[in-house]
Amino acid sequence: MFRIIPAIDLKNRKCVSLIQGIPGTERVSLDNPQGIAARWVEEGAAVLHLIDLDGAIEGKRLNRPIIESIVKKFDVETQVGGGIRSKEDAAELLDMGVDRVIFGTAAINDPNLVEELAGEFGSERIIVALDSKDGMVTTHGWAKKSGFTAVELGKKFEKLGAGS
Repeated sequence: MFRIIPAIDLKNRKCVSLIQGIPGTERVSLDNPQGIAARWVEEGAAVLHLIDLDGAIEGKRLNRPIIESIVKKFDVETQVGGGIRSKEDAAELLDMGVDRVIFGTAAINDPNLVEELAGEFGSERIIVALDSKDGMVTTHGWAKKSGFTAVELGKKFEKLGAGS
């Protein structure tokens, strides 16, 4: 089965598109994230992939109200990433109705967090995103190389309970 999973990147309460994911390179800025989500749902999206760039880059939660409104308004699965750094962050999103939370740097910095969350919420609700450059996983918004390949870390996180 073919599933449409569009990504909606949020920055300053707007939908944006960054060039190669680099902060400060916004090409597109749309004022109505809920309208963009509605359009994707109308087009048949099976899942909405929502990324809070303010959370990821600056640790700010400017986009949480927008994420919550999308989760509550549309009958579609959601997965959310960006700035999720703790069990409390994950629980807040899962409690508001998000189907899956996505960890990046926080998972690499604290692999036990993945195991703990998978045990509490179920592995199907915990995703670890592994960004890579030149064959090595990067962290902190592509800024630092971890010294591990995506395959190495993927296997490790699968054993710890991360799902998909």
